[in-house]
Amino acid sequence: MLLLQVFPTIGVTIVSLIVGGLLARGIFAGHRSKPLLLLIALMISVGFGYLWLLPSALALPSSWSNVARALSIPSVGLCWWFACSLLDDRFRIAGLQWFGLIAACVFPTYYFLHSLGAMVQQWPAFVLNVGIVPPLVLCAHMLWMAISGFRDDLLEERRRFRLWIVAVIAFAIVASLLAEEIDNVEAGNILRAFFAFGATLLVLFWLAKFSHEALVFETTLLETSKAPVEHAIDPRDQAVLGRLNAEMETGRAFLDPELSVGSLAKRVGVPEHQLRALINRGLGHRNFSSYVTGLRIAHAKVALADPEKARQQILRISMDSGFASLATFNRVFKALEGVTPTDYRKKVLENAPTTPQN
Repeated sequence: MLLLQVFPTIGVTIVSLIVGGLLARGIFAGHRSKPLLLLIALMISVGFGYLWLLPSALALPSSWSNVARALSIPSVGLCWWFACSLLDDRFRIAGLQWFGLIAACVFPTYYFLHSLGAMVQQWPAFVLNVGIVPPLVLCAHMLWMAISGFRDDLLEERRRFRLWIVAVIAFAIVASLLAEEIDNVEAGNILRAFFAFGATLLVLFWLAKFSHEALVFETTLLETSKAPVEHAIDPRDQAVLGRLNAEMETGRAFLDPELSVGSLAKRVGVPEHQLRALINRGLGHRNFSSYVTGLRIAHAKVALADPEKARQQILRISMDSGFASLATFNRVFKALEGVTPTDYRKKVLENAPTTPQN
């Protein structure tokens, strides 16, 4: 029993330190991306945090054990942040992200303070029973992000990542939380440590040939642009690019609110994976929705700036531009242009030159 508990616990720490060393290489090289920094924080939290699970015979001095346990408190929230930073190109650490992290830390912090003998008011049992809810919600959100964004993602490496690594991490966290329900403390610690060890080994395997580019899932990041990056397009794909431009510019395929990568690939007459690669590497988009949305917003701006459509409802323009709802159109338009469609129309029409009267 002692060996079963010590091996995975020490293993988590050792593997985490190895991963940390690999990550440090990226830091020293000047690659301070958000996913990289979050992964370092996660490895520290998981690796050193698990040292407090050592059996009493090998336990750290109480002061060090308390530090290790304190470091483990934000691990679930940091895992959530890390997954979000990889799966969502628009991820920013703002109010909602802080709320999720704090919510996942509340109950572990409460138990930690009690273990120190701190004078903390005893919470009712029914309150303590919901302590598992915030971490489970974060795990569910990670899995939802991995699944919901699968079709829209243009990066093949990240599409594969969505299917297994996030699920494995979330599963390990769930197993760790379920271990809390086991009456035998040592058995629960063994279960928790083994799953954490497996998860960290998978991270190490993923980063075995680590470079900072592994965290963006492509070798070259292209700036989003409406014009194709000619040198990034395989000459053999020029004909496909021509058909794609014809469908989008002449055929106005982007006006279809149900347009997907699959349906567009059928229109262009190429396999779906080939179209994904072309839009990503050739046109600089990491998500299909960003590619289509850019075209829809450009179409809407023309309509909003047209004096003959000055009295046309914004709802009508949004629908004619391929948006499924007015709320989505307003949100996306303001995010890209910095103003609402109404304010944009007002500003453009006010500055439009007037035709002199004869």
